[in-house]
Amino acid sequence: MNVSGYDGIERRSGKDRRRQNLPWHQQLFPRGNRVSLRREEDRKRPVCLDRYSTLLFVVIMSIVCLSLLDALLTLILVAEHGAQEMNPILAVYLNIGTRTFLFVKYMLTVFSIFILLLYKDAITQRFRTGRFSFVMVALVFGSVIIWEAYLLLLNT
Repeated sequence: MNVSGYDGIERRSGKDRRRQNLPWHQQLFPRGNRVSLRREEDRKRPVCLDRYSTLLFVVIMSIVCLSLLDALLTLILVAEHGAQEMNPILAVYLNIGTRTFLFVKYMLTVFSIFILLLYKDAITQRFRTGRFSFVMVALVFGSVIIWEAYLLLLNT
């Protein structure tokens, strides 16, 4: 007789199924039920959930749209008003061409959002502002766009 009082055959494999995230192809379709992390230990490492909130989706799409609007306003300021791109990485791609600049700006934004989404819970555990990190990014982009709009109005 076991200590637990169970005399049956041990059928557990010994592997912790929580150790692995979903394969990438299963993450594309929201079939699962993982909406949040319940265990404290899971919050300290990057975890992809099955579903995210609608509000988070709206904020992320707002960030992408604001980033593209920032890129377009930057192109207008550079082409028509002689402004310069202050980001040295994007300045290199702006010198290569407009399409390259837009593509790199978009990809850097999306990649950054993905990393932030992946580490969202770990950031929340470490810093109190982790929960609002996406909103803060949207506010920063909004501030940049307000500044660019001000520069456009100033030069017209």
